[in-house]
Amino acid sequence: MKTPKISVITVTYNCKDTIELTIQNVLNQTYSNVEYIIIDGNSTDGTREIIERYADRLGYWISEPDKGIYDAMNKGLKVATGEWVLFRNSGDYFFEPTTIQQVFEWYEDNGEDLITGGTRNFYHDGYFDSVYRAVSESVWDKALFSHPSTFIRLKTHLKILFPDNLKIAGDYYFFQKLLVKREHFAIYSGLISLYDCETGVSSRNVIKGWKEKQIALSMLNAPEDVHQKMKKNIRYIKCVSPFLAFVRRYSWSSRIYRSFLYPDWVGQDIGKTLENI
Repeated sequence: MKTPKISVITVTYNCKDTIELTIQNVLNQTYSNVEYIIIDGNSTDGTREIIERYADRLGYWISEPDKGIYDAMNKGLKVATGEWVLFRNSGDYFFEPTTIQQVFEWYEDNGEDLITGGTRNFYHDGYFDSVYRAVSESVWDKALFSHPSTFIRLKTHLKILFPDNLKIAGDYYFFQKLLVKREHFAIYSGLISLYDCETGVSSRNVIKGWKEKQIALSMLNAPEDVHQKMKKNIRYIKCVSPFLAFVRRYSWSSRIYRSFLYPDWVGQDIGKTLENI
């Protein structure tokens, strides 16, 4: 089995409650050729001290002010030395200790830019699984990759860095620009990541995230019909947001809503799952 170097990058800022479990989860991967990089934004809550405890097992780490999450991600890309890179945010995890090993035992290198797989999207009281599915043949409908579950060829990513003007939809911009240039990716059928749906920046700023996608489309000179479709989506999100805010106020209504929205919803204490990662 070939073992290309995999650079896993975690960017953090004041994440003391979740960073240690994420670090342990990455370091416990059975794959033999992992470079782990942590870019911290000068945390003041104890995150830096936790990172320092693992410094001798990291390929690179730094703690300094940055201009936001995508600036930090770009810093990580510029110091990475692997053939492939995957971003692993604090509070997210590889699905199993053998995940990277399983992916690269399966993968046959045909020059793809991305390897994307499934994600277990979790809340405090349950989860649902998702896999990559393009909604149409249009290249503008295919940038639906789960960032935590996508390995990206480093030399490809270095040609398309995250833009500084986007704070939430920088990964959407990257994937969409890559697809416009070249559609060449592999789809792994298994689960790669556990993704926290409740505490991430995009999860807490849904409308802003959609508006940034509109900006990304402008940056990419998308056709007018694509812009109109995005505007329609934004209007819909604005209309349903008050209802969703009401639903999320109560745990019982949140559970009912999620079980209706996600047919494969599994209601359980997610803490039991996280204990075994």
